[in-house]
Amino acid sequence: MEISKQGISDWVLRGWLYPGKKYFAVGDGIYVKNMQDLEWSKDNDPDLITIYCIKGIRLNDIFAGASYDRLYHFNGTEWKKLSPEDPTSSSSTINIKDNIVVAAGLHRNQA
Repeated sequence: MEISKQGISDWVLRGWLYPGKKYFAVGDGIYVKNMQDLEWSKDNDPDLITIYCIKGIRLNDIFAGASYDRLYHFNGTEWKKLSPEDPTSSSSTINIKDNIVVAAGLHRNQA
């Protein structure tokens, strides 16, 4: 199945989907698309820039990692920042198992 690229940036790094409901894509922001929609919509939160990874369990339990070591959680209504900013770090991958969320990336150019 082909997915429309209408309304989405050319700078997309990763995606996550909730089967049968929504697609999420990240890169220069967070983009969301319902399965039946033709066009993507971008979250307008100015903090949600340079997002490297996204993963979730449900539509009201999604995590995103970003530059400056920012980690976000989506509760179904809004994105909340979970960690303070650190300009020398970034989160580039997220894994979730049971009630544990692990984010990994770089800190001062070290893995």
